[in-house]
Amino acid sequence: MTDVNGNDITEEVMEENKAVEAEAEAVAEEVAEPVTEAAEETPAPVEEEKPAKPKKTKKPRQKKEKTPLAYNREIVVSDRWNNIILIALVLMIIVGVMIYFLPVNRVKRLIKKGNEAYAVEKYEDACKYYEKAVITDVLNPFAAKNLISADMAASNGEEGEDLKKVITGLEGYKERKGELVIADENVPAWTDFFLLSPEIFNGREDAEILEKGYEMLNNPSELKPALANAYYEWGEAVTAENYTEACDSFDKALAFSDNAETYKAQVNEQVLGIIESLKTADEYDKAYEVLNRYASVMNDAEAVKTGIAEAEALYGIKVELLSEVYAAFSPYYESVKGTPLKERVKEDTPLFGMIAENWEKMLMIDGSEKADTLAFSFAADAYTYAPEGFKEGFTGVGCGLYPYGDRFTREDGTEGTGYYFYFGEYKNGVRDGYGMIFIKADVSSYMAFEGEWKNDLPNGFGASYECDMYSYTSLAAYRRVTFGEYKDGYENGDMTSIALLNEHPDTYFKGSYKAENGAVNPVEGDPINYGIVDPIPEGYKLIAVLASADAGYDYIIPVYVLNDATLGVVGW
Repeated sequence: MTDVNGNDITEEVMEENKAVEAEAEAVAEEVAEPVTEAAEETPAPVEEEKPAKPKKTKKPRQKKEKTPLAYNREIVVSDRWNNIILIALVLMIIVGVMIYFLPVNRVKRLIKKGNEAYAVEKYEDACKYYEKAVITDVLNPFAAKNLISADMAASNGEEGEDLKKVITGLEGYKERKGELVIADENVPAWTDFFLLSPEIFNGREDAEILEKGYEMLNNPSELKPALANAYYEWGEAVTAENYTEACDSFDKALAFSDNAETYKAQVNEQVLGIIESLKTADEYDKAYEVLNRYASVMNDAEAVKTGIAEAEALYGIKVELLSEVYAAFSPYYESVKGTPLKERVKEDTPLFGMIAENWEKMLMIDGSEKADTLAFSFAADAYTYAPEGFKEGFTGVGCGLYPYGDRFTREDGTEGTGYYFYFGEYKNGVRDGYGMIFIKADVSSYMAFEGEWKNDLPNGFGASYECDMYSYTSLAAYRRVTFGEYKDGYENGDMTSIALLNEHPDTYFKGSYKAENGAVNPVEGDPINYGIVDPIPEGYKLIAVLASADAGYDYIIPVYVLNDATLGVVGW
């Protein structure tokens, strides 16, 4: 039961109310009865005595103990209502506060503050608000997208790191919840977020991030063009050494592209580059593998196949030729290694022993058809060889065929170039240590060098040789060795030159000159003072006169060089 205000009335209160009502009725009866009897009786007449005036009936007082009871009851009921109202107000405040601080509402406020800061170009402040919003709700795409945009506007360099943090947050959410469900209405905004990646990253990183977005958002088509481009850039950046990785990337570029023809042309160009690199590295099986994989996107797969076959055949010639060179040099190298050239040089005894025993073999190798074939098919900086295999970064003893001079065209239209052979030590793929070179001049003459190498050039002590073994003019047939210091392939310092005429094999002719980075001045004074009676050839200068140390032997050998000559190892 409730009262008029809707409050519950307890049994105790009901009993009290009944008791009060009963008392009130009893008092009313006591007062009402005398009045009724007096009205009914006929009073006896009394002489000369006025009838007594009836007393005024008073309303009986309520018992004092009852009045406070009713009064107090009203007070109790009023306090209860006040308490209820107070509690309701408190609950309303609490609920309001809870609603205010709900994560979704907090994120809205943070994004709003971020937008306001961004609008007035306070980008750093905007970043702080957006970052807090992302931390509060990692599934909110607008907070994530706005954070990266603010980073880019602030030029703080944190856009890449923040983008990765957002993705890490999404992955963490999925790990905790067991799944990651993106609401359909949020997919476009998340797509825009992931499309910020190409503006920050490229190649591998970009492709990996976009791939994650493609999976998280259930394969939105809007990401496919960006994915195709990212995978193409990834493959383009990979070297031929990792050709499998490059090919995998190109495959994905073609798969994601809505316009495959566009990427076919680009992939065709890249694949041709990979095949050429593999051919240069003598990896012909791998070159065929790549060809077969992309034959469908190539403009002329058959021509490419023919090119690989020709290169493979040339490789066979290279191995045959350079293995002969290795065999020709090896005996001398084994006999002198460990003893520095400087210690082996004797000013009065040139190193003709090496020439007689080794260089003549090289004349035959240099004049072979195999050497001619290689010289007119140079497709690399050099053809190199080592018995154990000559790979990139090779360290050890090997040999090679190197081009020098300008290319020229033969009568049959084929192009060629000069070349020389090298035998010696390599470090990390370049000539470094002790090494020798050989260059054939014609059927009976050659030039050579042996000495110290550094950074792929002669650096240090070395000796260069000239030899004309079978000249028709006997006095012109000679052998000469010049030794001294070399710097980056050029003579540099005091050089000593010793010659031997074939007509007088026991008589040595010796002279010297000074060079500076290959530049040499002519001899001082009149050449006649050196016994030179014939005029100096036009365009040449006299730099030294080699004379015999034998008493009474007045024959001399003049050394002429072109006026603009820079002296050094032939080929530089």
